[in-house]
Amino acid sequence: LSKTRNMDNNNETAGHTTSNPDSKLSQTPGGDDIAQSSRKPPGMNLSNIRANPALSKLLVLAKRQKVKHEFRQRQAALDRSIQEALQRNSVVLVQDLMKQLGRNDGQFPSPVDVQVHLHHGQIQGKFAVVEDAGDATVEHGHPSYLSPQS
Repeated sequence: LSKTRNMDNNNETAGHTTSNPDSKLSQTPGGDDIAQSSRKPPGMNLSNIRANPALSKLLVLAKRQKVKHEFRQRQAALDRSIQEALQRNSVVLVQDLMKQLGRNDGQFPSPVDVQVHLHHGQIQGKFAVVEDAGDATVEHGHPSYLSPQS
């Protein structure tokens, strides 16, 4: 114990203190001692974000923009898949596209999403619906065929 006190006294007389075990000392080129803390500055945690309404609102808006961007990318991929199917066959049964491109795992696009996307494409003039392009068997209702808009 007396050796520890003696070492502390030597450190205090040399201008060093041992009161903060996390601090480190370094010397500037002029010979001055600078205390540097090894603690990291506090980062953003969830409670800080919730406490700041402006930051919270900004993060919500950023998340919305990210979701919109991802959705648009998925819609563009669906458009490409539909165009590829129409290039392979000049006329395609809507129900076949719903089965081929639709997913049943809860992810986009579901078969209904495919049907809605095709309907919007028809309204925008991307696709034309042909009521009768040959004999086809469908499970429900009349067959609807899709062809590229001429």
